[in-house]
Amino acid sequence: MKLINKPAVLILMGVIFAAWPLMPLREKVKGLSTDTPSRIMGLIMPHHELASEMMIRTVEKVTTATPGIEYVVVLSPNHFKPQSETFTLTKTLKDFAIASQIIDQIRDVGPKMIFDQQLLEGEHGLFVPMSFLRPGYPTAQFIPIAISPYFSTEKLQKMARALSEVLPEETLFVVSTDFSHGQMLEQAQAFDTQTVAAIQNFDLDRLLEFGDTNLDCPACVAVLLYIGQIREADSFEQWEESHGALITGNPLLNGTSYVTGVFKSKPR
Repeated sequence: MKLINKPAVLILMGVIFAAWPLMPLREKVKGLSTDTPSRIMGLIMPHHELASEMMIRTVEKVTTATPGIEYVVVLSPNHFKPQSETFTLTKTLKDFAIASQIIDQIRDVGPKMIFDQQLLEGEHGLFVPMSFLRPGYPTAQFIPIAISPYFSTEKLQKMARALSEVLPEETLFVVSTDFSHGQMLEQAQAFDTQTVAAIQNFDLDRLLEFGDTNLDCPACVAVLLYIGQIREADSFEQWEESHGALITGNPLLNGTSYVTGVFKSKPR
C-alpha cells in the first residue's frame, strides 16, 4: 500500500484552498447536492489523495453548515496492524491537537483499547481527513481511532455509547473510509449502491457483512450508526460519489470508489 507523503498533502491542500473560489465544479462527480445542510453530527469521507478535490468541497460545506465544533472524532480502518485489538488510540499525535483528557474518559467507560502513537502517526486513514478538517476547525481537538476488522457488535456498541456519553453536542464524528476497491467503474457503482442503501436503512447486519468490494471499514460506519441512533441523527444524506476512473479520465482503471455524505441531528 502506498504511504502518504505528508508534506505533499499539505502543499496540495494549500494550493487548492487558495484557488478554491476560482475552481469550477468538474463533471467528474455525480450526486453533488447544492442545498445548504443543517447542523451535521456525522460525516463520511474518503482518505485517498486522489479524491482531494472531493474532500475539499465536502469539508467546506460541513464547516459552513456546522461551525463551533469543539471535538472531531475520526474513525479509520487500521491498515497496518489489522490483527490487533479492535480499537487503537493515541493521546499524542504530531502536528495535531489531541483531546487527551477526553480520551482518558473514553478509556474509563469504553471497551478494551490499546495506545500506539507510532502506528497512528503513519495511518493515512487518520492523517489525510484530519489534515483537510483542521483548517475548517482550527481550535478543535481531535480524537483519532483506528479500528481493526476483528470486532464484535458488543464492542462497537460500547465504544459508541462511550463516545456519546463523554463528548458534547459540539462534536463532529467522522468516518474515514474508501468505498469499493479493485473494481471497474460500473461494478463499483453497483457495490456503492448496496453500501449506501445499507447505511441509509441502518441495516447493521448487512453492513457488517461487507468486505473491501464494498468499503474498507464497515466497523467504522457501524460505530457512527450506533452514535446516530443515540443522538437522534438517524438519516444519511449522500452528497457525492466518484471513482478513480472518473477522476483520472481513464475508463479502464480498475480502482477505488469514493462517497461522501452526512448525518444530521434533529433540531433541539
